Amino acid sequence: MFSAKYRRVVFDEQVDEVLREICLDIEKRYEVKFVEIGVDKDHVHFLVQSVPTYSVTSW
Repeated sequence: MFSAKYRRVVFDEQVDEVLREICLDIEKRYEVKFVEIGVDKDHVHFLVQSVPTYSVTSW
């Protein structure tokens, strides 16, 4: 979850649309998939799927 600065109400339909477009561009550039994007008036929820880059046994 990512909240807006000071939890201000900033996410409207126009901002929601631009945010989704940006997330789709990020998917194209990186090995990441935005499974769900949920926007409320003062915060955003992301469910992200990614390919792990480090093996658990390498720690």
